Amino acid sequence: MPDIDKINNVAVADISKLDSITFADGQKVNNQDVSLITDAHTLITTVTVPEDSSSPVAAIDFTSSIDSTYDVYEFVATSLHPASSGVNLLFQVNQSDDVDGDYDQTVMSTTHWQSYHNEADTDAALAYSGNYHANASGTGVVKLLGGLVNGNDNTASGTLQLYGPSSTVFNKHALSRFNFTNSSPHYTTDANVTILIGDHTATYDQAVTQVRFMMSSGNIDAGEIKMYGYKIT
Repeated sequence: MPDIDKINNVAVADISKLDSITFADGQKVNNQDVSLITDAHTLITTVTVPEDSSSPVAAIDFTSSIDSTYDVYEFVATSLHPASSGVNLLFQVNQSDDVDGDYDQTVMSTTHWQSYHNEADTDAALAYSGNYHANASGTGVVKLLGGLVNGNDNTASGTLQLYGPSSTVFNKHALSRFNFTNSSPHYTTDANVTILIGDHTATYDQAVTQVRFMMSSGNIDAGEIKMYGYKIT
């Protein structure tokens, strides 16, 4: 009987090379070290408001670790629940020269659009939400969604990405997308916002270093927001 040269059309000589593969080799994906792959998407901070409502907060702030380490910072919100009904989820930032921490940076403009469908299956639409967009070059907060109620079956979950916050040359961009249930009759709503941070007359010489999420009225009485960093260069 002849010697076996191949198994499933793979040369035995090639199969024998498996014996020479080290653990370090196995820690690579497409010839990239696993450590490099991990660095591309890194959990930095988690802020949790317990579901028992014993420790509600007026705002969820991220006041450190937003710097040049990462190119994109992503905030992932899970089951944010308001203490008050019919409120908006708001967003603002501080720049590196803002020492009073009042979260009133200039927002050149935002675009807010949403799709919705009611529980009774009698109403659905896709629409631009003009009453939610920020005034051009204003210093107010950005409305990420509106009409969130405080029943136990009403929460908001979604993401916001902040791009290039450490730049001292260009203005800053952010995108958000949230799903939530709003006022009766209950609608499931997909809210999308584009945000341009900065004034067209400014020199954009300040980095964004702090981020705030809050409700337009009352506290956040439950939920969690995680901040991740992405390195793309």
